[in-house]
Amino acid sequence: VINPISIPQIIIYIFSLIVTCLFIAIAGTDILERKVSDAHTLPLIGLGIVYSTVFAIASFIGFSKANGLPKIDLDFFLTCPILYCLASAIMGFLIIEAISRLGLVTVGARAFGEGDSYIAAGIGAIIGWKLFLSSLLFAITVI
Repeated sequence: VINPISIPQIIIYIFSLIVTCLFIAIAGTDILERKVSDAHTLPLIGLGIVYSTVFAIASFIGFSKANGLPKIDLDFFLTCPILYCLASAIMGFLIIEAISRLGLVTVGARAFGEGDSYIAAGIGAIIGWKLFLSSLLFAITVI
């Protein structure tokens, strides 16, 4: 018996395919031209926000069917996927931008370009701030 693929799995697969294609395009232009285009990085951020919005709506509908309407309080806003995505994107951008500006102050040249900060914002929007910090610490220790 073959297990059918559900609609949420198909949405996740399509999302993963689009994100992978964007990262391949970003890596290709960065390697060949030493420049990261905003045409690739801004859709990455937007895609993370759209995905979290779809996830938030689906979660809200599922929760409402099971438990009734949720109580809107501080916990509701702290666990909202849309706010989590936006906060993660801002955090990713600010961390990489701070490291880049630190290079400007200490060495006299930026450590990263602005495109790298936008890539970090996109990664933060997609995987969240916890995984972003974990992957950043892993990348620092490997290098």
